[in-house]
Formats: sequence, structure tokens, C-alpha cells
Amino acid sequence: MIVLVESVLELALQQESAVHAEAIVGLARGGTIELAIPAGSLGEPLNVLLRRRQARNEACVVLGRQESDLARSPQSAGLAVELATAADRLEAFDRAEPPKLARTLHHVAAVATLLPLSAAIIEAALLIEKQYRLSLPDAIVFASVEHYLTTFASGPRMFVTKDRKGCDNQQIKGRLRELDCKLVTTFLAARQFLENTVTRITH
Repeated sequence: MIVLVESVLELALQQESAVHAEAIVGLARGGTIELAIPAGSLGEPLNVLLRRRQARNEACVVLGRQESDLARSPQSAGLAVELATAADRLEAFDRAEPPKLARTLHHVAAVATLLPLSAAIIEAALLIEKQYRLSLPDAIVFASVEHYLTTFASGPRMFVTKDRKGCDNQQIKGRLRELDCKLVTTFLAARQFLENTVTRITH
């Protein structure tokens, strides 16, 4: 089965669905499924990471100011130390995230087919953006998926996305049905379906 995944955000940032996303990657590593990911979506985790880093930097600035004020008084010196420790922990966490993201992307890219972003995909995405009323990033993902399904993919196929708003679009649902592509909106549901399918085949 071909499994198209909209994003690797859960794996990259170790979100709540990471264990299920990792299980799907494991099926691809074992050759049970073919995993495909739009290359254009790989920048999403980096964008999220940069936004979080900015928020943490702002928090560290606030903590630093409070720590300086509290350190002036013996009565609040202990609290000042706690704030300084919290700021140090935030900065350490911030430094650890980029290499962790790089390892995750390398890990996924080693077992997945990356759907390339081309001029034709961008042109199709601009049309899809208007036709389906999607955001441009979502339109680019869907254009990549549609192009792959109509041009290269054959056999059973599944599209995994957590974009519930986009999935409520009846035109998208209809187009995926035309392409005989199962739509799944959680990594947990995708994992359960795939593992049940494998169990039926092997028994």
C-alpha cells in the first residue's frame, strides 16, 4: 500500500501522535508500505521551530529582567535563582531542537519517497487554492499528492492528514474518492488500519 503523509511535524517535534507516526515509518522501513511525503511540507517543522524559538527567547528576556529585579532583595534571592535556572533550561532545550529536527528529517527521508516541488505543481496549486478555497501551503500539498496519485502511484493508497478543515472540503473528499485513495485524519487511525491490513494478509 502507498501511504502519503501530509507532514512529519509530529515526528519532528515529538508531538502526541509521534509514536503512531513512528510506527508508520517503521512499516515503510520494513518494506510493508511505500511512504510518500510532499517535499514542500518538510519546511513546516522548521517554521514551527523558529516560531517557538522566538517565543522562548522573548520569555527568557522577561525571566532575565525579573531575575535581575528579584536578585536585589535578600528576601527574593531564592526566587531569582529559580528564574535564572528556568531561563537556562529553556535555552538548553532551544539548542537541542535543531539537531533533533535534522536527525528526524534524515530518518524519514531515508525511507520515504519525497514528492518534488516543481513549476507544474505550483501552477496546479494556484488553481486548487481558488477552486477548493485552501491556503496556498495546503494547496501545494494537495497538488503534490494529486500529481503523484495520477502519474506514478498504483494499487491501494491512503492519504494521512491532520488538516480537518481541509478534509471537510467535499471537493477534496470527492477527488480522493475518484483517485481511489483512502482519507485518514489521525496517525492513530492510519496505524491501526495498516497494522490490521498487514495482519489479514499474513494470516
